[in-house]
Amino acid sequence: MSDIAKLAGVSIGTVSRALANNPLVNKETSQRIQRIANAQNYKVNKQAGNLRNQRVKEVSILIPSPDASILLQDPFFLELFGGIALEMNMTKHDINLSGYNPVDLLGVQKSVIANRTDGAIVIGQSDLHETFNDLSDEFSNFVVWGGKLKGQKYCSVGSDNIKGGQLAARHLIEQGCRKIAFLGVKGWSECQLRLDGFLAAHEELGVTPCAELILDKSPDAKMSGELAVKQLITSGHEFDGIFATSDMLAISAITGLAKHGIKVPQQVAVVGYDDINFAKQVWPSLTTIRQDTLAGGKTLVHHILAIIEGKKPDSTMLPTELIVRKSSCYRER
Repeated sequence: MSDIAKLAGVSIGTVSRALANNPLVNKETSQRIQRIANAQNYKVNKQAGNLRNQRVKEVSILIPSPDASILLQDPFFLELFGGIALEMNMTKHDINLSGYNPVDLLGVQKSVIANRTDGAIVIGQSDLHETFNDLSDEFSNFVVWGGKLKGQKYCSVGSDNIKGGQLAARHLIEQGCRKIAFLGVKGWSECQLRLDGFLAAHEELGVTPCAELILDKSPDAKMSGELAVKQLITSGHEFDGIFATSDMLAISAITGLAKHGIKVPQQVAVVGYDDINFAKQVWPSLTTIRQDTLAGGKTLVHHILAIIEGKKPDSTMLPTELIVRKSSCYRER
């Protein structure tokens, strides 16, 4: 059956449904699979089919390979993976962790076929929105952790990034900040949505954002926050607040500020994004936008299982919450 799936360019699950004359497979795809099966002299083993129907579903957890090492160093993605693993265990299904090549349009589909799994949860939308849209025309057994974007054809689960960006900027402005730096990865969908919210809050409160303070940083948050602070200082542009699009980026920025003798929050207030467990343990404790990793993992699992069963769940954006700690409060006026 895996050979037929490769030849047809579909998942093993789709082949199985087509050979069983399942109406969930569209007529054209079903006929193509039937033709390939006949050419391969493939015969349906009903007894084996019954065993397959009784087995647990297995889902691939896929990470874009160029970013895999970076994502796995970020506690947020480890916590999200933990939420996925917990829900898969609760629903008595299996998971398979692997990477895929985001340059290859069929990377997700090939990974599912190679791993002999039923579908995939992709951790990281990054700049692959159009790739996922193109892929969804031929293969739909995947769900992506990311934002909900204009013209989106595939299913995604994520947090309300626009609202999160608004909450962060509004809080900093209410703390007295007027020159707020934005640190994010240019071209990444979630970062762009957070920037949209950041700018919307400025407009809402009548504060003019400074374009020179909107910086494009590397996905590697270990040093990029420190480098961003150095860039801000050497540019000569004044800043009294920082909104970083991840907690690790924010923590790195706080380290950079300390190295330059800049006090947080007295001179520069800082807000991160994610609310990883480490955020409350650093000093000063980090004000951040909370994403619910347990709810996110649960929703991702429920959506991919629904898709595997032939349903079409809507993309889901979970609420975000401002968690106020010391990195943004008690600033000198």
